[in-house]
Amino acid sequence: MNEKFTPGPIQKEFNNDARWLLTDEEGYPIADVYGGDMITDEANANLFAAAPELYEALDNIVKELNFGFDFGLFNEDGGYVGQARAALAKARGEESAS
Repeated sequence: MNEKFTPGPIQKEFNNDARWLLTDEEGYPIADVYGGDMITDEANANLFAAAPELYEALDNIVKELNFGFDFGLFNEDGGYVGQARAALAKARGEESAS
């Protein structure tokens, strides 16, 4: 990925301050997750840690679908594909102000 955000993998670990620490693959801190209950904090840390892989998977799916659209294999209705494109743009910081 050539994006402006931290590429994966992102690691998570629980530290002694009742926080989940997210680090890049070299061990540098990216974020702390805390403030809610322990179950919610861990769920949020899991989601944040999975974000690079989720982004890459969704981007690959959209690219494959674009191939189908380009060659007329199916028609684009803007539904889920539009939502996926919007989510990818938001992750890249391209979200338009509403």
